[in-house]
Amino acid sequence: MVDTLNKIEYLKELVKKRNKMGVVIKSFANLSWLGIRRPHVLSVSESTIVKLIITLEGVFLIANNIEMDRLLKEELDEALVKIVTPITFMWYEDYKFPFVDQELLIDEVEIEAEIKLRRMILTEKEMLKASVLGADLAEIAEGVLPYIKKGMTERDISGMLYKLCVERSIEAGLALCASSKRALLYRHPIATSEIIDDLVMIILTVRRDGMYSCLSRMVALDQVDEEVLRKRDAVLAVECAYMKYSKEGMNIRDVFYKGQEVYREYGFSDEWKNHHQGGITGYLSREDKMTGRSDIIIKNGMSFSYNPTVPAYKAEDTFYLKENKPILTTETTNLPTVRVEFEGEIYQRPDIIRM
Repeated sequence: MVDTLNKIEYLKELVKKRNKMGVVIKSFANLSWLGIRRPHVLSVSESTIVKLIITLEGVFLIANNIEMDRLLKEELDEALVKIVTPITFMWYEDYKFPFVDQELLIDEVEIEAEIKLRRMILTEKEMLKASVLGADLAEIAEGVLPYIKKGMTERDISGMLYKLCVERSIEAGLALCASSKRALLYRHPIATSEIIDDLVMIILTVRRDGMYSCLSRMVALDQVDEEVLRKRDAVLAVECAYMKYSKEGMNIRDVFYKGQEVYREYGFSDEWKNHHQGGITGYLSREDKMTGRSDIIIKNGMSFSYNPTVPAYKAEDTFYLKENKPILTTETTNLPTVRVEFEGEIYQRPDIIRM
């Protein structure tokens, strides 16, 4: 209850600063942040079927007659149910806001920059939510391994990943299995009928109750050669740099620059140009896609999914920062790890899974 009330009071303060009476919230990220678990119908869509109008006098839930009952009974956090006033309109009519002058309402886009800075800092309750989601995602990655065999197609394994996600009430935005042949060519190798035979890349970006989590793992069906190990070592070193430098008070663009240095040190100078490196996650898959233009000061409570890559090799996990330490949520504890030393610190990072 406290989380929800604090967020709403924060929005009311933003409204007061602009001498208005209320704000219209309609984006997926902000509706989920405020306690509407699934404000949509189409799977993994950012299109929503509900609005929240937060005024200085109250909180109003606006939805048509098709959706309102389900929203109230299944999708709203208990704290939100207790404070909203539902307003239903017929699905075939355009809804107007008769209870407040529309001139006195602001659109959320006008204050999105401020909302985003607050939304990115997870509360204790949200950290727990992230941890549970990450643990489920890790179990899905572990659970798909028995199905990965030579001669299967990328789509076979991708389909199994989607199935395992659905079984845990997880929406999979990306659940890919890529052969090394296609992973050499593309950084987003959406699954095809290509046969898998040697090195396989597993990629998952998922959402539950509006919160995102990401994970990638490498699986070997044959002997691993020295070139693959060289790529592994480079990618994991970059990932460790990102983790080490994600500290409160750091600008995230400086984390990005540190990664570029490590790419160079390992002989992959320009590979950062060929794929985004991830960044801050939360109620968007990337609240900030880290670049040299990023200008966000890192704070405790922020969640991160970095994804350094070179051709046919990728690393990715999700963690949040607490007391200036990275707390991994997607750790696959039953899978092999490799010891990585970076600037005097030791990290146990996911190794290639040898089948």
